[in-house]
Amino acid sequence: MLLLIPLVLIEVYLCTVFLPVDWQRTLDNQIARILPESHDSTAITHPNINQEIEQVLSKHIWLKIALDVVAIVLLVANTLAIRMVWRLLRGGRIAAEIG
Repeated sequence: MLLLIPLVLIEVYLCTVFLPVDWQRTLDNQIARILPESHDSTAITHPNINQEIEQVLSKHIWLKIALDVVAIVLLVANTLAIRMVWRLLRGGRIAAEIG
């Protein structure tokens, strides 16, 4: 059961890749509020990284497609892992009830 919770959270986070960019930023800001404060200096050293990434992706459509394919592969792999863990949990309960 402990493995199932992070897998589902990863699945939800991976699904956000396909949301509009404004929604992604809003979710990232909300997640940043929940997580403990980090002393990462990336916002100071490179404040426009998100905008630059968006510009590159808009100019190079094949790069955007490749990143979407990677996201889909990760989603499929994570979904299969969730399915496997779920089946193991169900199988364990059935075996416990029989035995």
